[in-house]
Amino acid sequence: MSSIQRTLRDPGVLWVFLPICILMLSIAAWLFFTGRAERIALQRMELKAADALQVQSEAVMNQLEKYRFIPAILARRSAVQAFVVADPGSNAKLGATIRLRELLERTAGLSGAVDIALADASGEVLFSTNGFITTNMITGNELSIAPLQGRLGRASISGAGGRRTYAFSAVVPTARGREAIIIVAAPIEGIERAWALTGAPIFATNDAMEIVAANPLTRELSQAALPALLNPDRRGQVEKEIGHRLFDRPITILDWNLHVLETTEPVRRAKSTAGTIVILSCALVGFVLMALFSRMQQRMRRDRLEKANALRLERKVRERTRELSEANAALEAEISERRQAEAALLNAQKNLIHAEKLAAIGQVSATLAHEYNQPLAAIRTYSENAERYLDRGRGEKVHENLARISALVDRLAHLSRTLLSFASRKE
Repeated sequence: MSSIQRTLRDPGVLWVFLPICILMLSIAAWLFFTGRAERIALQRMELKAADALQVQSEAVMNQLEKYRFIPAILARRSAVQAFVVADPGSNAKLGATIRLRELLERTAGLSGAVDIALADASGEVLFSTNGFITTNMITGNELSIAPLQGRLGRASISGAGGRRTYAFSAVVPTARGREAIIIVAAPIEGIERAWALTGAPIFATNDAMEIVAANPLTRELSQAALPALLNPDRRGQVEKEIGHRLFDRPITILDWNLHVLETTEPVRRAKSTAGTIVILSCALVGFVLMALFSRMQQRMRRDRLEKANALRLERKVRERTRELSEANAALEAEISERRQAEAALLNAQKNLIHAEKLAAIGQVSATLAHEYNQPLAAIRTYSENAERYLDRGRGEKVHENLARISALVDRLAHLSRTLLSFASRKE
């Protein structure tokens, strides 16, 4: 077994190593998924801002488009050209002024223009329907320069009270070579009212980075925030402070830049939600892994315990078997000894019985010897007497003595058979 395997089998090391791994994986998962959620939310926010900018820029163009052609149309009207070519102080000038006033006021009323003015080539206002457009507003800017160059003049202008408008201008051609400029100031309140329906601050700036139109939500921002947002060096910091992100879209034909501020709250919420889900998921996965690891540890401990018990039982069985084998061997040896002792005892008993028999035989023999001696002595006496009686011719005495001898012989034979039977070694 390698050192790594031995280390991984150490519960103490694993209980430290596993939480660290879970924590590192949780941090990696949190960074990955929160970053991914943030990117997706930012993409959605960018798409939303792009859609809003496109819709609002089209709305701006639609709102101002009708005013763009009015200066060129009015410049070709006879009342305008008559006023330009008429000599100052003449009756023709007076009549042209009346007709010009009627034309411009009627046009302003029908179109909804804030003001329509007529200026000379130097930019000095000669006539205005309501006095909103002044010489200072048009002198030195595109409204007075572009028409003299054959282009449509356009610029954002602000009047008394800070009212903002967008003006278009065109040159008035005349046969006498005198040139004049006609200016139409278009209202932007309609644009701002349309922007008020949006749920985000939206505003427009000109090339000088001046705000020319804005909705009410934009006005709620601090006066210092908007200039800072328009500064590329400070934009990121201000966006973090106000919780919004600025998106831009140029309206080239108006020389405007349209801006919309989208709140970053959805991004923060998406990131927070993803982080919460990741934390809960990692906590659940960590809990499951810890539970599985704990269960695995318990199973390993149980297996080790069972193995130890099995080894201990096997050792006890071997020891018990050895003890039983030794006990059996001792018992067999004892049985063998007892059998040998029994055999020796039986042999001794047999020998003792035999000895007792021999002793008894000896006693009997002594007795029989005594018993034999008497009959033998008697037989000898009877035989001698028979011999004498035979010599004397007393045959009846001889027969009598022979009969007595025969009886004594039978008695001795009976005693011999009894003695042989008693002395036999057979069981």
